[in-house]
Amino acid sequence: MLNEFYSIYRGLEAVGESPTIKHNDIQSPGTGTTFRVMLDEHGKVSSVKLMTKEQIQDSWSLGNGNKNQFPAVKVVYPLLAKGHMDYLAWKEKNSKPSEDEYRKLIKNLSQQYSVDLSHIKMWPSYRKQILARKDQLAGIDGCEAVNQLFERYSQTETGLEILEQVANRLIELIIQGADAFTLKHICTLLFGDDVTPKGEVKDGKRITLMLDCFPESDIDIYASSRDQVAGLSRALFTAESKTNRKTRNDECALTGDVGRVVYDIFPKEKLNIVGSTTLFAKNATTSGPTVRRYNASGGAAFSVSNKLSQKLAASISFINSAKFKNKIWSKLPSNIGASPSLLLVYCKEDWDLSLTPLITGESEIDDFDDYLDATESVIATFKGKNLSLDVVIDFAEIIVLDKANRKINFRTTAKVRELVRAAEQWKQACQNSPSFKLYAQMHNTEKKMCSPWAISPQQVMYLSRQKYIRDGTVSTSLPSISFADVMKLFLGKNNQTLAKRCLQHIAEQYQPLLNYCALSRLQSVLQAKAHIKTHPKNNTQSLSAVTLMSVLLYKIGRTKEIYMNDFAFQLGQLCSAMDELHIGYCKSERKGDIPNTLIGNQVYGMALQNPVKAMDFMATRRRPYDSWVKRMMAKNIRSEDKAITAAIFAQIWMSKQAKSLNEFFSSSMVKSDTYKSELMLGYLAGRPFEQKNISNNNQGEK
Repeated sequence: MLNEFYSIYRGLEAVGESPTIKHNDIQSPGTGTTFRVMLDEHGKVSSVKLMTKEQIQDSWSLGNGNKNQFPAVKVVYPLLAKGHMDYLAWKEKNSKPSEDEYRKLIKNLSQQYSVDLSHIKMWPSYRKQILARKDQLAGIDGCEAVNQLFERYSQTETGLEILEQVANRLIELIIQGADAFTLKHICTLLFGDDVTPKGEVKDGKRITLMLDCFPESDIDIYASSRDQVAGLSRALFTAESKTNRKTRNDECALTGDVGRVVYDIFPKEKLNIVGSTTLFAKNATTSGPTVRRYNASGGAAFSVSNKLSQKLAASISFINSAKFKNKIWSKLPSNIGASPSLLLVYCKEDWDLSLTPLITGESEIDDFDDYLDATESVIATFKGKNLSLDVVIDFAEIIVLDKANRKINFRTTAKVRELVRAAEQWKQACQNSPSFKLYAQMHNTEKKMCSPWAISPQQVMYLSRQKYIRDGTVSTSLPSISFADVMKLFLGKNNQTLAKRCLQHIAEQYQPLLNYCALSRLQSVLQAKAHIKTHPKNNTQSLSAVTLMSVLLYKIGRTKEIYMNDFAFQLGQLCSAMDELHIGYCKSERKGDIPNTLIGNQVYGMALQNPVKAMDFMATRRRPYDSWVKRMMAKNIRSEDKAITAAIFAQIWMSKQAKSLNEFFSSSMVKSDTYKSELMLGYLAGRPFEQKNISNNNQGEK
């Protein structure tokens, strides 16, 4: 990742942006549940309040790696541990407790059990290291506010006094009108939700206390505020220079300059999405064959200027800040279903450009209509800023390998002219779907008839992860199309072979679902007597899958003007029309009692493997149904039943269409790479709508 981060640093440097350098011991406190504990000038707790996510992000914590964190300290033991079992029993009986129920519980258990910390000698257990850090920073200019916080903590004898006072303050909060959300976390801190047999709260379930103060009584700036980071970093660097810390001089592999290089551990930043990220991680015992081959790890494996490494860390932290979310960086799904990846898309000549919407849409989870709007907005920005068409945009994907390792999994560049062309082509590809509608679920609750909608490139990864089984009623997860392949499809660089391969996989994965939704659509006229009724969510997934297949067909060169007039799609329509004819016949002649398998669906199943056999089978089976339609038309019977009316129109259309399909047949006819997908789309879309120019018999049209 060093080369990519160096490129980011050079880009920021070129526009005069100099992010604040942060000492490696200064970290983000994490995003877990955190209470701010205010200490007065005597080291006593003056207030306890639940912090918001934004407040946590605006805080810092100081420690050695992930150890000895201060002022963000995790609570290892419940403060009222003896009430733990009673609390669990209460939770079993109250799945959605009200504020009053929470208050009653806390009041009862706090009266029944007292705070007992006799099993703890000091808090936190690394109190000595905190006091050593206090002495390290004492007297150094620039971190007076931080020194005050250390001083207030040190006025306690063991630190346990703070925990006792916190417990009392939390109990007071129930009287002061805390909401249900806060009360829930108060219970967790007092009684513990997930406790080991030794009485410890399990790692990952522990609540954090952010010890804090206002260093200046007339200014509401917390000691834990990130405004203090610059001064604290300078103080830490100054303190280090006074120690006998080991150093090494060498040539920097990035700049060629000779000087002090990283001796052992590279800087680390806690990045959004991917978490704690070390700039260069080569561990002596876990980094695999490269370390064993060269017998070098850490700083010895790659020489980088110590000062430059700090600038690189500051640069990636800067562009990953909250103000650039869904502009320069965004979340990507992992192609193997593990931890999500971090997407970076940036222009070094203009860092204000919002670029990730070209890949993700407006947000991490696309709305159904937002991608086209997002694309138009980005392209308009390009034109509005009058950027040169030769300006380069960088794309990078940072993935999580394991708990301690991150890497650049994919990187590419594209000029603005290429990006605009790619975005315009993707929009056209999303509109390469046949015209039809399904009853789908929009967002959380809204349900309505919808046509296939535009999808973002990111959604290709989500969609390709699903494989449907058991006739389309159940899905299982597979490795998705990788982001690297998605970008090849998006940018359109020699991607026909890739598009064909992806199309074949998607057709195989979604064939059961599309078949299930097609049958449900056809049988919707039967209402209660329908054998198959799909949930609108299934239709939602189907519509997205149809767009994906249409995009891939477009990338192969199969526009809808071509494939909808070709054999496979029209054969799929013919199968759908045969189902309509079968349903209408059963409504008329069998009182709506239809068999479990429709004739068109049987033909469709055969056609997926052998179109000639399928056509022969249909020709032999449809005769009685054709005769029925002729009788209905001869008697001029006009049914009010939608299914019967649709069946008559279907038979008329089939008679015309069969002649057209016969023209495609030849002794050498071979299924193409896109045959199965086009057949599936034709079957789901069904025959075209009839025009209202014959009689009122078209009331049953779809």
